[in-house]
Amino acid sequence: MRNYQTNRSFLIQNSSGEEAYLLVPSLSDGKTNDFGAGDFWFLKYQAGTNGEPDEIDDPNGEELKANFAPWLNNESLLNQDVVVWYAGHYGHNSDGESLLNPDHSGTVLTGSHVIGPTLRPVRW
Repeated sequence: MRNYQTNRSFLIQNSSGEEAYLLVPSLSDGKTNDFGAGDFWFLKYQAGTNGEPDEIDDPNGEELKANFAPWLNNESLLNQDVVVWYAGHYGHNSDGESLLNPDHSGTVLTGSHVIGPTLRPVRW
């Protein structure tokens, strides 16, 4: 779960080099509820039968609620290909206006409908 008090970020690094990305959650991404089931997941890549990542297919089928339980098995991510699922939660007032008003001054994307993490290249 996202914890804004800790200001946690994640370094995702190439295991055979120094290149990396820093994933920084945005303060405007909201918090999960029962429907969302979480804020982000880091999973070891698993090839599916069609060559696509297994993690693309929704294990719930028609169910829309997020369910990552089939893939949560404490596998090590060290020196592995990783799949990152990140949830940005967006709320509206009863009049349809955004409850969020992030100030992304000086960045490429701005506005009250912009949510999602910042990906910063490191050592490129």
